[in-house]
Amino acid sequence: MDYDKNKFDYGSWKNTFIMDLVRPCMLYNQNAKDAEGNSLCGQVMEYLDPEDYSKTIDGNSSHIADESCNANAMAQWDISRLWFKIVEYLPKKYHCYVANKKVDNNYKNFLQYDCDGNIKKYYYNAMFDACIINGVARSLSGKAPAVNATGDAQLAAAQANGKGYDASEERFIVARNILLMLMSETTDAQTAFGTGRQSGGSNQNYNQLTSGQLNDKGGFHGDSNNGCVKVFHSENPWGNVWKILQGFILVNGVVCLKFTPNTNDGSTVTAYNKTGSGYINTGITISGTSGGYISSIALAGDYAFVPTVVSGSSSTFIPDGCWFNNSIIGFARFGGASDNGLICGSFALNVNNAVSVSNWNFGLSLNY
Repeated sequence: MDYDKNKFDYGSWKNTFIMDLVRPCMLYNQNAKDAEGNSLCGQVMEYLDPEDYSKTIDGNSSHIADESCNANAMAQWDISRLWFKIVEYLPKKYHCYVANKKVDNNYKNFLQYDCDGNIKKYYYNAMFDACIINGVARSLSGKAPAVNATGDAQLAAAQANGKGYDASEERFIVARNILLMLMSETTDAQTAFGTGRQSGGSNQNYNQLTSGQLNDKGGFHGDSNNGCVKVFHSENPWGNVWKILQGFILVNGVVCLKFTPNTNDGSTVTAYNKTGSGYINTGITISGTSGGYISSIALAGDYAFVPTVVSGSSSTFIPDGCWFNNSIIGFARFGGASDNGLICGSFALNVNNAVSVSNWNFGLSLNY
């Protein structure tokens, strides 16, 4: 982000295949029907102008803020062209490879699997923090984020959009973070892309951003003054509200992961759950000061970087925060909120609470 010019500098990344992977669109949920009454869930209603979401790519007015249209504002990822390989070549030293095809059998693409284990071309991530409309979590412009609900209720509201919809997933956050590090050559996403809404919030004054702050700013934008950040057409990737995360559970101090909503990742359970049963037991534990900065990570399952030691600072190692409680089943949330300061960030992780906990700064986001 070029903070002086208030413009994102794509540099040589502008013409790479990575920039071609993502398109903003409106995606139907299960309440949308065709003329015969069949569900249109998972079909694209319209593609949006990538520089102005109030318009479609055809120049018509979009439905980006229309809560009656039974569609969600989503970023469409062509994950058929997104493959990763991570190699630990020395202790705590990693090479990460990104390719637009499966170069060899060590390249992984967990995003391609749907909830039935089928291979899909597209993966959809919400453009906005979710609001709740008639009990359903929605991604729409001009809405305040939904907070003050238990994680159980938030997961149910995400899934109420229909089969294939869920809350944010660990498999996507891992892929996004790898791409952000590749583009910026740093683990400090807040410096490279913007700090996000990370201060001024409290249980008396939430100080949270309504959605649609950057509708006319392209795929990437941010600022360094407690404002809004957008990466890959999705606002508030960190800051604003903690977002609940499927696939990462801290079971009495041990990190347990699940990278697909089926068993294609090597787990033994066919769907996400709230206990970590059947997840991949990484054997990784987290130590240090809960609520501090991440100072050490480890590679889990040859795919995900997870924190192991929390004893850093805002200018060292991975300058994002981690909260943990090794005596409970901690259900993950990511990104940080409007009261966490610079401890927010792309790697910020909260496994300090049970899924049943609700809070003024606990929200959610959708994927399909």
